[in-house]
Amino acid sequence: GMRVLITGAGPIGLMTMYAARASGATTVVVTDAVEAKLTAAQKLGAQHAFSAFTEDLPTVAASAAGGQFNVCFECSGVPAALATCVSAALSGGVVCVVANYRDSSPPVPLQELARREID
Repeated sequence: GMRVLITGAGPIGLMTMYAARASGATTVVVTDAVEAKLTAAQKLGAQHAFSAFTEDLPTVAASAAGGQFNVCFECSGVPAALATCVSAALSGGVVCVVANYRDSSPPVPLQELARREID
């Protein structure tokens, strides 16, 4: 099945979660820095929800999902979350930036994306 990671459990992240489920995702994992948002995400359909502060978050999330993610959606607007998405994505997977970054654009690891054939 399709494994999806969503960083950010605000309104955009939750709507992305609904869209992923409606598109056939079998496992959806959501991360956020706010515990109440994680609780809401699980009540609304996420199989797993983890604090953005979890040590080695990409590995922990992938372990819970049964493997790395086919698609990762960055919905938080926090630059570190993009790094989480890239690390958690399957080689040949997809990382989709949905968020807008307020202060500055996050560094994008182009070499890693190219080497691992991540779209």
